[in-house]
Order: sequence, then structure tokens, then C-alpha cells
Amino acid sequence: MELFNAIVDSGGLELILAATGMGAAIPAVVMYKKIRKAKETGEQVKKRFGFF
Repeated sequence: MELFNAIVDSGGLELILAATGMGAAIPAVVMYKKIRKAKETGEQVKKRFGFF
């Protein structure tokens, strides 16, 4: 417990959480952008050809 408190006090925990949090968030953001872009392109294709 003392070690944990020392890590928290030194700001190490925030660093670890930020590192792991960013590591988890980046692929999600990239995936979200890809999905959004795919939806936009899909809409453009539908408008252009008008048969969907």
C-alpha cells in the first residue's frame, strides 16, 4: 500500500494510466474515423449513382 501511495504521489500512476489509456484509445479513434469515412463515401456513391 505504501508503494502504491508513493507511485500516486510521484505522478507515476497518472503516467501509467495515460500511457495505457492512450494506447487503448488510439485504435478506437482510428477505427471510428475509418467507419465514419466509409459511411461518408457510401453516401456519396448513393448520391452519385442514385440506385440505392
